[in-house]
Amino acid sequence: MDKREKSIIEGLLTSLIGIMEETDDPSTKERLDEQITQLMKDLNLTWEDM
Repeated sequence: MDKREKSIIEGLLTSLIGIMEETDDPSTKERLDEQITQLMKDLNLTWEDM
C-alpha cells in the first residue's frame, strides 16, 4: 500500500472511530469496533501506525 492509500484508510478509520465514540447505541459501537478491528487486521495495521 502506498502512502496515499494508507493516508486515505487512516482517515476513514479515524472517522469511524469518531462516529463510534459519538453514538450512544451499544450495538452500533460493537459493530463499528468489529469492523475497524477486522479492517486493521486485514491491512496489517496497528494503533501505532495510526
